[in-house]
Amino acid sequence: MSHGSETFLGSNSRLNLGGQIVEELGQRIASGYYGAAGVLPNEAALSDQLSVRSSIIREAAKQLSAKGLVEIRSRTGTRVLPQDRWNLLDISSAANQQAWPESRRDGAKRPKRVRD
Repeated sequence: MSHGSETFLGSNSRLNLGGQIVEELGQRIASGYYGAAGVLPNEAALSDQLSVRSSIIREAAKQLSAKGLVEIRSRTGTRVLPQDRWNLLDISSAANQQAWPESRRDGAKRPKRVRD
């Protein structure tokens, strides 16, 4: 998977295209690519960047919203939510590994990875 204006190449064959887009955007958000409380590019820009239809981007945004990663607002765009709002148990394991800091102020430990 790539960032920027490069073509999206789905490398995760276990997921359908929509799932791959959710995973890619989730990883970008978790890694800080869009910044804390940043705004994702608009639907048309993401569609061009990832070489997918707008409907797939819309569905991915809805799924990311359900996971607590973003808030979708008409006219102002899709914003990254603070990490304390993220549902870490619902984020893909790759994004979860980047999102969960090694040490947290509340003393919680990183959950162990569960392998398939």
